Amino acid sequence: MLAAAAAVFNRVIVRRPGGSLLPHIGRLRGVPVTEAVAVAEAADAKGLAGGKHADMVIQVQGATWQPACRRVWSTLASQGITS
Repeated sequence: MLAAAAAVFNRVIVRRPGGSLLPHIGRLRGVPVTEAVAVAEAADAKGLAGGKHADMVIQVQGATWQPACRRVWSTLASQGITS
């Protein structure tokens, strides 16, 4: 838990008192990857991990759900439907 909290904290840029406690919205997509890697590394350091991967970031990104939207309009247009 501490590793995950530290990972989020390290992504926050505090420039002034009263600033945001969370990362900028443009950087939110990378937060879960940063957290997962930090937790995996902490588990490895304590001998709790089952094995170590050569590149943990690539491993986590490969297991992370990626949003995707189908292009409904182009499908309709190809069928001759315009409105």
